[in-house]
Amino acid sequence: MKGSKNKTMRESKTRSRLRRLALLLAMILAFTNADFATALAADYDPQFTDETDEWDGIEVLEDESMLFDDPVTDEEADELEDIYIDEDMDDVPGDDSLELQSSPDEAVLLSEDSAFNQSVEIDGILITVTADEGVFPSDAALNVKRILDEKELLKLQEAVEEAEEKEEISESDPDGTGEIPEQICEDTPEEDVKPSNRENEEDESSAEDENDPALAEAESEDDDNSNSEDAEAKSEIRSDMYAFDITVVDRDGNELQPDTDKGSVKVSFSNPDSDSLDNDEYDIYHIDEKKDKAEKLETSVEQEMITAEADTFSPFVLLGASNVVTLHSGLGVIEDTVNWQEVSAKTEGSDPSYKFESKGSVSSFPTPVSDETTLSFVGWYDNKNCTGSKITTPVAGKDYYALWKRTKSSATGTYMTYEYKNSGSTGSINSFGILSSKSGGRTTTSQIQTTFANYGYRAYYKLNTSNATGGGTGLEAVTSGDPFKQVSGDLYVATSASLEDKFVRYSYYIWNKGNSDVNNFNIGLAADVQIGSNDYAPLTIYPRQSTTDPFADKYVVMTDGTNEFRLYYGGPTVQDAQTLWTGRYSSHTSNVFTNLQKDQSGIDSTLTVSWKNISIPAGETVCKSILLGAGQAGKVVLRKRIMIDKNGNGNIEANEIEYVTEGQTVPAPDAPGREGYVFVEWNTRPDGSGDSYQPGDALPTDEDITLHPIMY
Repeated sequence: MKGSKNKTMRESKTRSRLRRLALLLAMILAFTNADFATALAADYDPQFTDETDEWDGIEVLEDESMLFDDPVTDEEADELEDIYIDEDMDDVPGDDSLELQSSPDEAVLLSEDSAFNQSVEIDGILITVTADEGVFPSDAALNVKRILDEKELLKLQEAVEEAEEKEEISESDPDGTGEIPEQICEDTPEEDVKPSNRENEEDESSAEDENDPALAEAESEDDDNSNSEDAEAKSEIRSDMYAFDITVVDRDGNELQPDTDKGSVKVSFSNPDSDSLDNDEYDIYHIDEKKDKAEKLETSVEQEMITAEADTFSPFVLLGASNVVTLHSGLGVIEDTVNWQEVSAKTEGSDPSYKFESKGSVSSFPTPVSDETTLSFVGWYDNKNCTGSKITTPVAGKDYYALWKRTKSSATGTYMTYEYKNSGSTGSINSFGILSSKSGGRTTTSQIQTTFANYGYRAYYKLNTSNATGGGTGLEAVTSGDPFKQVSGDLYVATSASLEDKFVRYSYYIWNKGNSDVNNFNIGLAADVQIGSNDYAPLTIYPRQSTTDPFADKYVVMTDGTNEFRLYYGGPTVQDAQTLWTGRYSSHTSNVFTNLQKDQSGIDSTLTVSWKNISIPAGETVCKSILLGAGQAGKVVLRKRIMIDKNGNGNIEANEIEYVTEGQTVPAPDAPGREGYVFVEWNTRPDGSGDSYQPGDALPTDEDITLHPIMY
């Protein structure tokens, strides 16, 4: 009898504990399927048979210690007799809800109208959806997939960009009239371009090039290539864009939409790049898949999450709304390096890009500076055409473009003068040297002419042509107003000059205002040269032979024995040109992009210089330049050389040449060591008959010198 009672009590205790396990299981399942969990808790009642210890067809382990820490003993069975729980007791109070008190401060409510709060983490980004009670049924579950397919991402990006453009239009047209006032940039005078009466073979050659059918066909093909490049560039997916397909489904996997009549729904994201952007620097877009349109949602930061309310579910895009302001200066330098930094997409070289980004948030614009005294800065504009009003306060995430204007057509320094000239559709920069002389206490000046009839150097370009040859299209040199002239689409070029001591720097700024890189652009310049009144003076190209010195200057000299001009087209101080051509004046405009380096003498000579296959990254400027100086023969030198014959054998390596500018302080080098010899001095002659210097003595920088060690 007692054994039977013990068995009954063991069954009772087993049944009781299994009932508690069922309730615990119900709590766990409540988060994924509340209805099923409630039914399980309400209907559960383990049944045992007399013949075997089985529960609903599942065998119960004979070794109760594997299920419980405290198996029932005979003594415990006696004590439990008074609190025997009848097998037919009500299983769970209530039919529709179950409240389990797990602790005084924590309760889980399983009901059809429970609040929704679920999260999914993908690639380190936490996505959370919350909803008020009744918005979703209790069996709803969150399902999130990150969108990584490139075509789908591009489609989403286009929708977002369209929404951004509409927002910008809305901001500029707050009245909703659909009309944006067209205004001429204030402070920008209309350009008064007067055609010149000069007619010569240069203009005729340019016209022939423009009407050349073969050239037109080539440029047409290149336009097709350009369109292809544009499409390719537009296919770049923003690195700060994160797209997710967010859905809420029932237990059968059917997608659900929120019942917003019963409350609100919020979608939240953790910051995917907290090192670069703060939480408030992101925007959330909801995508209408049927219309392929994006809607920008009102965002806020809640509990360190980027949050927005949503009334439907489909793809969502999290987009970085950077606090960086981008400035495209065209040709000016921003000297404020504390708040601004120059950036570039160039993979090699350290040439300026004239594109600047703020180092974080900024509240005001800097003023760019140009070396050219004929230019003045007008202001910053929020469109590449610089129309409308100047912008006075920068907005985070925006791009701004500088407007410049030429206020005068010439400038004069101590040694050189330059002037801008126009002749029809082409223009030039002309320079001449200034000679000063004193007589009777008075100083008089005279000009040294460098081009025939002061025609100057004219610029020519070719679009989308790899390894261009022959001539090109003439480029206008602006005498007043905006110096940049449109050559194709978003590509603009400005001819510019600046005084640099004894030289004038001719610069050609190629500004790509578009969103796509431009490749295979070619630009060159050509002139019918002369020195003073001598149109037949010899042209000599330096260096005289091939050199391994990477710092050597490359230049052309034209001299009549009294005066000279030097044109530097290669070396550290200019951007190395790809071609130099010298020949008869009648052929120079058809050889702008030809390379033929040959000394000329006894002919009416000309020269051309060009840079070919230029790549201009989107939003950046590429500058190409030469240096031209004129003055007394032998005195127009950009840099002097100090050459060290350290071995005393007359063989001077490239790394033993130091280039210096006039007025620079340069000490004589330390004494070389040679076993068995005593160093005496450095001397400008190997036999010791020249000028002597001791280590540390100041060396002259107004001429080339070679130092030889004198040792005994």
